[in-house]
Amino acid sequence: MQSKFIVDYDVSQGKEKILIPVVNAINDDRPPPFTYITNMQYPYWYSISRTQGCNCISGCSDLKQCTCASRNGGEIPLNTRGSIIRAQPLVYECGPSCKCPPSCKNRVIQHGPRYHLEVFKTESRG
Repeated sequence: MQSKFIVDYDVSQGKEKILIPVVNAINDDRPPPFTYITNMQYPYWYSISRTQGCNCISGCSDLKQCTCASRNGGEIPLNTRGSIIRAQPLVYECGPSCKCPPSCKNRVIQHGPRYHLEVFKTESRG
């Protein structure tokens, strides 16, 4: 990657452990102003229903007892490195109401990016 194409060195503005550069080799446009967030935010009109989390104090290892695994079709579709091993339209992760530890293999996205990412402009998609 050539530095002359980088238009922003960190779109997360320091909120992530890994820098997320914005690359534009098409023109001189920069991304429009926005606020980068690291937590879930809902629109004011959305009614949040507090769902019951899992009771897996051992990290969701018993898939038959884990309510989060049942929401994923009876399995955790992630491997121990956090990669999706079975494509699904929606993957349910353990959340704040779950009793499993932060090290649970069904807690991936909430730990932020672990691999280098890049936002880039293309000719046909913006």
